[in-house]
Amino acid sequence: MMTDERNVFAGIFMENQPSAVQEQKLSQTVAEAEAEADKAVCIEPQCEESMSEAANGQEEPTPEEPTIEGPTPEGSTPEEPTIEGPAPEEPTIEGSTPEGSTPEEPTPEDPTPEDPTPTERGGFMYLLRDILSVVISAIVIAVALKAFVVDSRIVPTGSMIPTIHEGDRVIILRLPHLFGKRPARQDVVVFAPGEEFGNDDDLLKRVIGLPGDTVEIKSGLVYVNGEALDEPYINEPRRKDYDEVTVPEDCYFMLGDNRNHSRDSAMWLNPFVPFSDIKGKVILRYWPIRDFGIVE
Repeated sequence: MMTDERNVFAGIFMENQPSAVQEQKLSQTVAEAEAEADKAVCIEPQCEESMSEAANGQEEPTPEEPTIEGPTPEGSTPEEPTIEGPAPEEPTIEGSTPEGSTPEEPTPEDPTPEDPTPTERGGFMYLLRDILSVVISAIVIAVALKAFVVDSRIVPTGSMIPTIHEGDRVIILRLPHLFGKRPARQDVVVFAPGEEFGNDDDLLKRVIGLPGDTVEIKSGLVYVNGEALDEPYINEPRRKDYDEVTVPEDCYFMLGDNRNHSRDSAMWLNPFVPFSDIKGKVILRYWPIRDFGIVE
């Protein structure tokens, strides 16, 4: 009887004792529970910071590890420094085509037509025509200026010394006389010679008497209308006297500045020069260069 009770008790005890497998599973479950508990548990300062961040709704940036400047250990590749700020934009090359897009074909520009050369226009004849047109135009302009505006003369004699010397070259103004402008007293003019000279060389003299004036030379002085002229331009006074004459209408009385070596109105058979023979007023001497200047 007692044996049976012991056996029953021993069976009950054995049933209540955990097996080795059960103990292993139980220890594994306890370990997993402790690990989960460790994950749920946080250190107090960290929990406080996490709670404050959660309250403010802001996240604190993760602090970066300080970069220690110094030599790069041998065998390691140096890291390139990181530049803070926006990433630099790659330069855009004009004419480059973005990736994935079809390059546009350049539109050919219309070539600007160039002026054809003389050869292209027709060769030598066209070039010759252009040259001749320029030369003819220049000649026409020069002739027109010479005939109606200005002209030049070479002084043939020394009768106007010291104002103008033989061989000097002068410019005469023709335009005013062509429009009827009359010369003034003591102007130097160019005029055609009279019939008694027997040549066609123009003469240069100074106007002394105007139409209607009386002219007389006495004791080396020239008197016009009874008054002696002031003549600082003469070379020397005239030695011979000249009786008084009256200048006819539309005519002029002429004398040279080199009074004793000049063939002028005081020596001519017909002492008067018609206005129609006067070709212009001498305004400038251009040769020789050393005597260049206005003629007065």
